[in-house]
Amino acid sequence: MDADGILQIPWPTVIAVNSPLVLDLLLATATQPDLTRDPPWYPTPTQMIADQWRSDTNNNVRYFRNNVRDGIRTFEDDAIGAALAAPA
Repeated sequence: MDADGILQIPWPTVIAVNSPLVLDLLLATATQPDLTRDPPWYPTPTQMIADQWRSDTNNNVRYFRNNVRDGIRTFEDDAIGAALAAPA
């Protein structure tokens, strides 16, 4: 991703017709592993996500809450919700 949050990837091509792949949806996730630690460490998504939602001063946690309310769920949503409900 660039500094403006735009995904920077070469767009896939359908080789048989040499044209860009047509998609209805492309889902990309951002991760920041810290491989300099010993042993290498990957973020604990549940706590990191909850911490980021908590620290946001624009109440963007409503995005998460609305997704859950509307049935747009991930396997970690219950744990994220519990982490959000726990004292900071």
